[in-house]
This record gives sequence, C-alpha cells and structure tokens, in this order.
Amino acid sequence: LQATKGGLAKHQPMSTRNSKRAKRRAPIPISYNGRHAKEDKTPLTAAVRAAKKPRLRMVDMDVRHRKSLLSSMVLSTSKSPANSSLKEKANEVTPSPKEVPDMKTKSPLDMLPDEVLGHAFFSGYVNSIDITTKITMLNRRTRQVANKSVKMLDLRALPKMEARHVAAIVARHGNVSSMDFAYCSQFGREHLLALVPVSGTLRNLCLRGTYIRDEDIVAYLDAVINHLGGEPSGLVELDLSCIKREETSRIGDVAVSKIVNCCPQLKSLHLGWCKGVTDKCLPELKNLRRLKDLDLSLTSISEKACRDLANIHELESLDLSATGIGNQGIQDLLVEDPRRLTRLQLVHLKLPFNAAMTGKSLALLATNMPSLKTLDIRHCDLDKNDNKETFLQFKENGTEVTGGGN
Repeated sequence: LQATKGGLAKHQPMSTRNSKRAKRRAPIPISYNGRHAKEDKTPLTAAVRAAKKPRLRMVDMDVRHRKSLLSSMVLSTSKSPANSSLKEKANEVTPSPKEVPDMKTKSPLDMLPDEVLGHAFFSGYVNSIDITTKITMLNRRTRQVANKSVKMLDLRALPKMEARHVAAIVARHGNVSSMDFAYCSQFGREHLLALVPVSGTLRNLCLRGTYIRDEDIVAYLDAVINHLGGEPSGLVELDLSCIKREETSRIGDVAVSKIVNCCPQLKSLHLGWCKGVTDKCLPELKNLRRLKDLDLSLTSISEKACRDLANIHELESLDLSATGIGNQGIQDLLVEDPRRLTRLQLVHLKLPFNAAMTGKSLALLATNMPSLKTLDIRHCDLDKNDNKETFLQFKENGTEVTGGGN
C-alpha cells in the first residue's frame, strides 16, 4: 500500500502496459476532409467508432464509383417493383457515345462563307508560310480554304529549302500569285523549274540574293511558254538583284533580252548590282510598254544608255545609283521624243554615288521634270548653298530632295 507510482506500474499486468504503450504510438487519426483530427484518448468500442465515422457522400465519388454503388443498390432492391426505376438510372449514368447529343456549338468562323474566310486570312494580310501553316492546322475547313485562297507566300531566308519543298508548296497552293524567295541561298534552277505549274497565276516573283543565272532564266521562261500553250508569261514584278560581290555577274544581257520577249506585261524590273547588264540590252526595254519601275543601280551601263531609257515613256521610278551618270546622261534622259513631243516624266529618281553630277544636272531636272516627287542625290558632292535657286525651284515643284550637303 505504501508503494510508489513506479512500483504500481511495475506490478501491473503485462497486457495493460502493452495497451498503453500502443496507444502512445498510435498515429493521429485523419478525418475524411483531409485535416488532422484531435486525438481521442477515451476508449471507444467498435460500435461507437462506426457511428462516428464520416459518411461518404455521392458528390465525393467519381463516376465509376457512383455507378458501382448504384448498381449494388439496384441489385439489392431489384425484387421490389417500386424501385424498378433505379435499374434504368444505373444504365443512364454513362450513356454510349452514339446516344450522346452533339452539344458543340458552331464558332463564328464556321458560319462564314469560304470566300469571306479566305479573304480574311489569306488575301495578303497574312503571307508568311509559317503563319499560314499554323492557320491551316486549325481544322479541315481552314486547310481546304487555304489551299485555294492563299495568294501571297513569304519564303524569305529559308536556309535549307530544296526543290521538292517548292514543288510541295506549289501543289498545295495552286492559286498563288506572289512568291518571295529573297536570300534563299540554295535556290537554283531546279527550284525555279518547280514554279512552272503556277505560272498561269504567278504575277510577282522575288529572287533577290539567290543563285539564279542567265541560263536558268532562259530555261524557266521556255518551260512556262510550253506550259501555257505558247502564251507569254503573266509576270508583273520581277526582282533579280544581287547582294554579294561574287554573284554580281550571274545575271546579264541574255536574261534581260529573254525577259523582254517573254514577259510583255512586266511593270517592275529590279536588276540591282547585276554587273552583267550593259548598254547592249537596254534598247529592248522600250518594248515593255507597261514598265513603270526600273532598278539599274550598280550595273555596267554608261551615260549612253540614258537615251534608250528616255524611250520608256511609262517609266515612273528609276534607280541609277553608282552608275557614273553625269551631266550628259541627265541631258540625254530629258531628250524630247520627236514622235510624241513629250519627254520622260519620272516621279521617283535615285542618283546617289554619282560624283560626275554638277549643279547643271540639278538645274535640268528642276526645269524639265516638274513631276518629280522624290530625288536622291546623296554622296554626289552637291551643296545646297551653291545651288540655292535650284533647290528653291525643287521646293516650289513639291520635290523632296535627299542629300545635297548643308
């Protein structure tokens, strides 16, 4: 009776001590909602634990669990005619795909006609091949509309383009009218010949900085004429400018002569830095009756070629940068045609890097070409202070002059 607390514990039965030790080591019970519940130290019977156990609600189950639970309820109450409707509900939990109604509503794009959809996406506002490809991946309809509605394709600076890639693009977009292959370093004859199937609709073609040569242009235009049944090419704009010094001799008089004979509807021709272009082919340019934009910068022409350029009466924009044009060339450019009693009336004229030009050339332009809107004379050693009257006349004519010093 006078034993200590430790002594009482020592003389307690083994079962009592084990139960207390297990109770201390027991994990904290977790409620149904995931939060830690308070440890209940009172001894509970099995019936009390079952009564305190949280009920599992139908909303907390997934579809599969609900179906199995509902099916078990139906099986347990199937003998009762009052509960026969539960069997039908069990079958309606996961209806078959055929019985599911189409609840997908149409998007505004699906309600637009093909013409409107094609004009919105593929009429020039979006011309990059990457963006066009992504739009065609939306659904089957946009892909079908794109195949017949794409008019412009921007394929610039694609480093590893092969001829089979060009053929695939042409086969997919058969109505394309404008294609830009600028700075495609591997673009050659095979790539150019792959464009023959769309020659009936192709109007604008940019080959700036490619490896196209005279013989490639001749082969392409011959194939186009054969494809069109003897009809000439419908090209309106053509850019063959070079961008590297080692490529400047690839385009010359042979290609220009072939272009003049096979592309009578041409309105824009760019031959910048094509050193193979000389005075020999320029007399033929007058046969291009619709030519309005001509770029001859950094070519091998001389001042004698200006008289031939004066015969292109529809010309509006002319680039003669770094061609050595001087006073005589400007005077020949302004020669009046005796048959038409008119002279060339340019709107845009570029004459930078022509050191032979003097104040006399400016005076001729200010007096005889009032239609001029822009004039570029940078790096021509012309000072505004020495030609004040000429620059004042340009201002009265509404001509914007770039360059001319201070």
